[in-house]
Amino acid sequence: MPAQSTGSLIKGLGALAVAAALSTAPVAAQELKVWELSSTSEGVNQNWDEVIAQFEEEHPGVTVKFETFDGESYKKGLAVALASNNGPDVFFNWGSEDSASVARNGLAADLTDMGEDRWLRHIGEGMLGPFSVNGRVYGVPTHSIAVYMYYDTAFYEEHGLEFPKNTDDMFKMCKTVREIDPDVAFTVLGNKDQWRGIHYVSMLTSQYVGPEAMLADMRLQAPEDELFTDPGYVKALELIARMENEGCFQSGVNATTADMSDVVFTTGGGTSDYCGTWCASSFDSQGMEGGYSIAPFPAISDAPEANQNYILGLTEGFQISAKSEHKELAADFVALLLTPEVQAQRLVKAARIPLNGENVSKYADQVHPTIQEVVADLPNYDGFAPILDVDLHGKLVDIYKRGIQDVIDGRTSPEDLMAQIHDEAVKIKASM
Repeated sequence: MPAQSTGSLIKGLGALAVAAALSTAPVAAQELKVWELSSTSEGVNQNWDEVIAQFEEEHPGVTVKFETFDGESYKKGLAVALASNNGPDVFFNWGSEDSASVARNGLAADLTDMGEDRWLRHIGEGMLGPFSVNGRVYGVPTHSIAVYMYYDTAFYEEHGLEFPKNTDDMFKMCKTVREIDPDVAFTVLGNKDQWRGIHYVSMLTSQYVGPEAMLADMRLQAPEDELFTDPGYVKALELIARMENEGCFQSGVNATTADMSDVVFTTGGGTSDYCGTWCASSFDSQGMEGGYSIAPFPAISDAPEANQNYILGLTEGFQISAKSEHKELAADFVALLLTPEVQAQRLVKAARIPLNGENVSKYADQVHPTIQEVVADLPNYDGFAPILDVDLHGKLVDIYKRGIQDVIDGRTSPEDLMAQIHDEAVKIKASM
């Protein structure tokens, strides 16, 4: 997804959409299989129950079989399931490379001609970019997520500190926090399951390399001899290694899961946590409600200024299996997720940032305060910074994830990791 498209998407978050009712014509008894990521959030699960009940009421004779999976097993098993005869009709996916890869492999249905009387009544055609390949649409975005630094407001107020706006101040803050309490870190990182580390590196790389150049490399569009050779890739890895070496993180980064690191934050072991918009309700349930605020990741002091006005985030949505025997029905289900009331309820109960904000104002007092901050803040950025484990070829993702652990632990150098990434990217591109 070009940086310009992500910028347009963010700028359009508050745009109103044309209201329309879905067709309620009876259909023959049939089952629609929908796959989604699992969630421990009561609000998320309640929202899905309501959406499914509404769809079944509007489509008499249809039963929705709703199945959920954890993120890692979902990523690994989705393509296999779609190639079989037992896969879903409708399935969640991340915009960009994750959705593009299943489309290129013929596993996702071409939806280009199905949107006119469905989702295009509720969102602009330009928002379909993250799920498009060669001008054809293979999925529909339904919401956005963004990653912020959540920080402990009581700690900063008690000690008369301001959350750092750039990395020079960040490294000073890492030292200051340790001087106040040696057992407290500036921020937390749970990288045992690897995806939090690659979020950090994605944000750092975006500031050094720039979103457009990153995407050209990640999609293997750059010339072979130039793939992943920008010095900014090494600088990003050097910076996260420096954060580890200067005590910015809690101890045992690579032995700590993402969930465990969140608990370290909410129990006072760190003053901040780089986490997605889904984290607010989790922090509340862990006893920190009203005790935190959000800030963008500090701008890298020696990175190009033009690259500093991006926020780490992405668009998520749903695709339809190329093998589905119920494509029209599946398209109706996806369209329901973009209707004004469903979008508003998904914001209120599931903290999903809407693409259709028509009914959001009706529930302003019910939206989580942090999510209100995010919705107000997102239009200030030029676009989303690409996330490496979403936009990158799967083989390269695995190398990057393991490599970041090794860089943090000092087992490999940033230069060696990027040389490995470059060599593997050249091989992959040559085989395409």
